[in-house]
Amino acid sequence: MPWWKCVALPLAAMLLQTAVLPGTAISAVRPDFVLLAVVAVAMLQPLRDRALICGALGGLMLDLTCGRFIGLNLMLFFAVAWAAHEIARSFMRPSIILSAAGAGAFSLVVGLSRAGVLMLSGVSLGGPGVLGIMLVTGAAYDSALMAAVHGAVMLKS
Repeated sequence: MPWWKCVALPLAAMLLQTAVLPGTAISAVRPDFVLLAVVAVAMLQPLRDRALICGALGGLMLDLTCGRFIGLNLMLFFAVAWAAHEIARSFMRPSIILSAAGAGAFSLVVGLSRAGVLMLSGVSLGGPGVLGIMLVTGAAYDSALMAAVHGAVMLKS
């Protein structure tokens, strides 16, 4: 994948997430398209530097458009890109199940990290039951969408 696609993909995902589809929600949960783009590039791209560029830029773009804390998403998505790339490289060829499970797990980690930082800064997020339902629903949503993305990429190649 050329370097410019690693820049364009998180930008397109961020625009899709923040401008085009803000009304798509299942129980107040929206899909994290930037996370899906980062995980897809990290798992399906053989070059680590391209995955890290995609993760850092995706996180920075989210921080600049809708983040409360500048740098939080940048750090989280950079770490997700690195971890997803290392997990995918430990297998010969990442399967659709690995991609979907990875997207769901990373969605939970990113959601818990964001919630933890917000709670530490004094923001009330509702009770633990509400937060748990939102995180699990979001992870399931991202996992299902990642399976579709992985399938589309594999059919194209």
